[in-house]
Amino acid sequence: MKIVCFIGSGFNYMLADIVKSQSIYTKDDIPLHEKLISLNNLWYQLEPLFLQFHEFIPNRHGELMLEALDGIQAMLQKTATRGNASSLVDQSPLFTANLLIKEEMRKVGEHFTMFERNEGYSTIHRALPNFGRAFNGLLRSQLVSDLYLCTTNYDGIIDSLLTYYCRESKSSKFIMKDGFIHGRFNESFFRNSRYKIAHIHGSYRYFQGNNYTEKLKKETINSSPLMVYDNPIRKEATILQNEVLAANYRELRRQLTMCDKVITIGNSFKTEPHLQRLINTHFNRPNTQLLVCSDKPEEVVSELEPYYNFQINTQSTEHVKSEKQLIGLFDRLLSAKRMATLARA
Repeated sequence: MKIVCFIGSGFNYMLADIVKSQSIYTKDDIPLHEKLISLNNLWYQLEPLFLQFHEFIPNRHGELMLEALDGIQAMLQKTATRGNASSLVDQSPLFTANLLIKEEMRKVGEHFTMFERNEGYSTIHRALPNFGRAFNGLLRSQLVSDLYLCTTNYDGIIDSLLTYYCRESKSSKFIMKDGFIHGRFNESFFRNSRYKIAHIHGSYRYFQGNNYTEKLKKETINSSPLMVYDNPIRKEATILQNEVLAANYRELRRQLTMCDKVITIGNSFKTEPHLQRLINTHFNRPNTQLLVCSDKPEEVVSELEPYYNFQINTQSTEHVKSEKQLIGLFDRLLSAKRMATLARA
């Protein structure tokens, strides 16, 4: 069975709920569940950048505000005379916002790196010590021949969970392949891997240089992180401008044409029209399964229904409160059995 799995920020909130009952603290003496929520909410740091625009665009936030500002810029360009169009764009609200966002994204990336330096991922392993090995076993027991895990998160939380200590080799084993070898991306290696992971919008560890992208070593502060935060309409074009993200995107398109099942966990899809289009164009066919896993699955279904003409099955995550229940959830989701709307995990 071939599966594509989308992982969004809701997955991190679910993990925070799981570890909440455990008295586990990070190296800087913060409860782990609070730290996970804090990392997930770093995007609120960008909201002050948009305060000056809320007076005349009151109901837009984050990337949707950028969409509105794009519309304003298009109008400015349309009405500008040929002689001063360039200077007008350079002074536009969108131009100013993009400059500020780039710096804020660098700061967000630093927060992720500091979490790593403070043994945050090791702390997650202490809270969920069995998940990685259990997940590796599920791929085999459920006869999953190919898994393409696409995360829209920039952090390394899911990567960490999918790593476990292998007693046979006496070393840590990362279940998935991300295509990077010694920091550089190898598309052929990535494409030919059975179990692979892609940070489809970038990562705090991806350094964007002049005409190249490098995955930095652990705990390295990134001065130029590749993390796509943009007008939703423009996201696909932004992705395709980078060689690594474009390769991930091409592989997603290819996998969707072949896979039997798509699973979404913690994605809202409200600002992901490019992913909705890919599902519609390459996965919307008979004899496939689309499973939506969320704390509010009905809201996600409403986002995806226009793009998938068949039944969408749902799974609530509200009752996933332990590692055992999380493993059980993935056991159901990865199962080859066709399901109606799923019961509680």
